[in-house]
Amino acid sequence: MKAIKYIAAVLLAVLIIGGFAMQPASYQQTQYYLDTVITLTAYGRQGKQAVEAAMERIRQIDSLMSAYREDSDIGRVNQAPFGTAVPVSEETYRLLCRAQEFSKLTDGLFDFTLKPLSDLWGIGTDHARVPEETEIQEALAKTGWEFVRLSDNPYSVTLEKEGMALDLGGIAKGYASEEAARVLREHGVENACLDLGGNIVVMGQMPLGWMDCLIQRRRLRPFLIGIQDPNEPRGTVGKELEIADGCVVTSGDYERYFEQDGVRYHHIFDPRTGRPAESGVRSATVVGSDATAADALSTVFFILGEEAEGKWQEYYDEVIFLP
Repeated sequence: MKAIKYIAAVLLAVLIIGGFAMQPASYQQTQYYLDTVITLTAYGRQGKQAVEAAMERIRQIDSLMSAYREDSDIGRVNQAPFGTAVPVSEETYRLLCRAQEFSKLTDGLFDFTLKPLSDLWGIGTDHARVPEETEIQEALAKTGWEFVRLSDNPYSVTLEKEGMALDLGGIAKGYASEEAARVLREHGVENACLDLGGNIVVMGQMPLGWMDCLIQRRRLRPFLIGIQDPNEPRGTVGKELEIADGCVVTSGDYERYFEQDGVRYHHIFDPRTGRPAESGVRSATVVGSDATAADALSTVFFILGEEAEGKWQEYYDEVIFLP
């Protein structure tokens, strides 16, 4: 009897150790680019090399398109005297064209020229404040996506108003996530999860460990993506989604904000008022396959709230609002 118990214990130990040993191979890296924390996770034995190459691709995009780097394309455009044609890379030019596309599509609700306004409010910095209405109107006078002139011969950008400044923060993370996913695929990665601060892209499905494969009788399952409950502490899931080969992009008022006299002021501005959007929702999540479009439209859906439901459906699969 003792021998049988001993053999059973050894077999159990082998199963447990083997289960841990047979977890799917993966590699994960976290960096800070595009003004957000970025975590890339790739499954497969080529994961390390692939993730490092994908992260380098994101770094390149950040070096071109960050509004807070003086040496980036966008930084140089913002520093130049208005009316000056500033040479930019073809890549920056292409994304600016895409940004203008969504600005036109949404009648200016997506506007990548709101940097004078965000600088005025200072939300997310140590000098956040509620400006006077006259200051807001002065900042709004320096905005307007239609006053950005793009040329492709050669690639250049001209700002046609004095004091204008660009910020691609509302679309660049979506683009960067698509580019990072492309690099992972080029390195042979089939299954991965890319988290660019509220912009999630998943490739394929989530590989299961040896024990889970036995229990669930499958090798892969869709990734489980949790949407933050805006009214609860960080990490509290308000809604969970199963996603395979797609993107989940959320805009919400709970990450960057300050409070004054009992009022919460967040960083997503309504271009019509120059003030934080007030639509009755606290987050808007766009689910689809085009991460660049989802990035831009999640901002617009947050600004409009549920009154925008059903609009621009060719660009996404689903929109989820949390109050």
